[in-house]
Amino acid sequence: MGKDARKPQGRGPAKFGRVLICATGAGILAGATTDANGAPVKTYVKDLIRVGDWVMPSTGDEFTVTAADLDNWVAQFDRMAENGVKVHVPSGHTNEADANRGYVVGMFRDGDVLYGRIELIGEDAIAMASRTEVSIYVPPVLKDGKGNEYKNPIEHVALTPIPVVSGQDGFVPIAASRGGQTHQI
Repeated sequence: MGKDARKPQGRGPAKFGRVLICATGAGILAGATTDANGAPVKTYVKDLIRVGDWVMPSTGDEFTVTAADLDNWVAQFDRMAENGVKVHVPSGHTNEADANRGYVVGMFRDGDVLYGRIELIGEDAIAMASRTEVSIYVPPVLKDGKGNEYKNPIEHVALTPIPVVSGQDGFVPIAASRGGQTHQI
């Protein structure tokens, strides 16, 4: 893949005209803050999925994503967040603790695309933003420890080099911390 192949091509955060704080500095940890344990944390905006017809390569199953699906995922995410339920970001589709690389901390729809605000934790996770894309996992129902049920929520957003939804934009770094340089994207 060429150096410019992951740049936005007319959709994604670059078309929003929003101002994001992009950190400056050297190395993959530029712009990273640290958590309470001293691990580096870097926040990104990433397209997760978009409206369209898709095929699961492993099974051949076909599925359609609609605007209503995107709205449901945002609504379910908001309900889950209100109840303290986190959407984790594992390396691959797994719920194993040692595979977790961060969390989705926000979700929004822009037109026909669903975006996540993703915090990657640790040097290994931050490096993965340069060499992976994402794939969502949506169970029919998710039940939390309080007994709340969420219908067709996004349970996790897996980091993967082989996503079902092709043509994704790259991870766009943002910084919620001071000391960054403002860029219009």
